[in-house]
Amino acid sequence: MKSVWWVRVAVVLLTAVLLVWIVRIIDLHAMGRIVAEVDSRTIVGVVAALLISYLFRAMRLYEELRSQWPVRLRDCLRIILLHNMSVNIMPFRAGEAALPLLMARELRIPLHRGLVTLAWLRIQDASIVAVIALIAWPDFEWPLRVFGIVALVTVLAAVLRWAHAPQRSAVTEGRWRDALARATASPWRTWLWCAANWALKLTAIAWLLHDLTSMSLEASSIAALGGEAAAFLPVQGMAGFGTYEAGVALGAKASMQASSASLATLLSAALATHVLVIASSVVAGALALLLPRGTLAASAASSTP
Repeated sequence: MKSVWWVRVAVVLLTAVLLVWIVRIIDLHAMGRIVAEVDSRTIVGVVAALLISYLFRAMRLYEELRSQWPVRLRDCLRIILLHNMSVNIMPFRAGEAALPLLMARELRIPLHRGLVTLAWLRIQDASIVAVIALIAWPDFEWPLRVFGIVALVTVLAAVLRWAHAPQRSAVTEGRWRDALARATASPWRTWLWCAANWALKLTAIAWLLHDLTSMSLEASSIAALGGEAAAFLPVQGMAGFGTYEAGVALGAKASMQASSASLATLLSAALATHVLVIASSVVAGALALLLPRGTLAASAASSTP
């Protein structure tokens, strides 16, 4: 418990330091003027794209589960929206636990199966972002890009081979291996939906950063990638505050075309973008509460005397 307590203190201190650093650099009044100058159609378009990306994530979960449980897309959408909201409003990444808990409560799916689904979802997310970074990030030599992609594919292939190998291990290990095998039973469709989610989300964020800073679309795309890649750091600020903005600034500065944008402008744009992304997920999660509970949970409740 002490180690967990110290980790929480470290996260809070990291968040405070990063936010103080950002606030000292940016002018909040100037940030307000920058945001006010953005075309309202851009804001609407970005929010719409983010909402569609949530649907893509729900499709990915639906493709994984539909051959094993009588789930509906609506069930998966509700779970994904509530999970996204939890990740963004709960400290210390505690919101991640919402996914397996919701799968257990809403769909009567065993908790260990939900934990494996969460792990596989994050593995897919990290893999897609890593491939995009290896292809698009400036200053990477092509041998490094090729080596990175080959190494990533090799590791994923080894994980899948282990999951689908004949069971020869202890009961506990076999239980987790069987869960991973079931989670990866339809890999191509889930990978396609995962890739579609990230392509749309990164495009939407790049579009907004482009309008906020007047960077080229190429530079704003690298900045968007930097911000999203920061979400995979083992230690980060609460709700990603600070680390996300630093990632956007790092990505923008990595592109030579962004050299004219000041650090204050980049951080202002990153903070405004981050707030919009969080607000979108929270509003979508609140609306998800209006959706009926999952098929299996509802039928179980109705059969209870």
